[in-house]
Amino acid sequence: MFADEYAISGWGRRVKAYIIVLTGGFLIAGVAVAGVYGWRQADASGAAFDPVVSGSIRVNANGSIIAPPAEFSISNTVTKTTCIAERGGTLQSRNRSFSAPRECDDVWPKLSSIRSWAQEEDGSVTLANGAGQPVLTLTRKKGLVYETVRPAGAGIALQMLPE
Repeated sequence: MFADEYAISGWGRRVKAYIIVLTGGFLIAGVAVAGVYGWRQADASGAAFDPVVSGSIRVNANGSIIAPPAEFSISNTVTKTTCIAERGGTLQSRNRSFSAPRECDDVWPKLSSIRSWAQEEDGSVTLANGAGQPVLTLTRKKGLVYETVRPAGAGIALQMLPE
């Protein structure tokens, strides 16, 4: 009888061990399934915030994107002359500072007097002197190239230079 009790109690211990192991396995599997389900639901919403990408796009107070300062090669296709000018930082929502050295007057008269770059809603750009009078009006062409539309026949093109 003692041997029978030992056999039954050994079997009982093994069953308890199996139940504990199986319960733990089911618990871990349930947590994993819940985690994957939650992760997939967050992924399916589509609207996710990526602080690295979002933080790298500079935005001013009214929400428009701020373009960094840039250098432009200004060329006159009629006189075959060129110079380098710089578009600076934002002055107002669509206005930027602009400066051209004195030698740019050889490319187009009064080019060195330009102080502002104003981007219009239609995409055109007006370069104006310190008094706010337009000197050139440009429209964006292919890539980062701007060509004059006013005065007509000026033959002036601005091309953004790589950093």
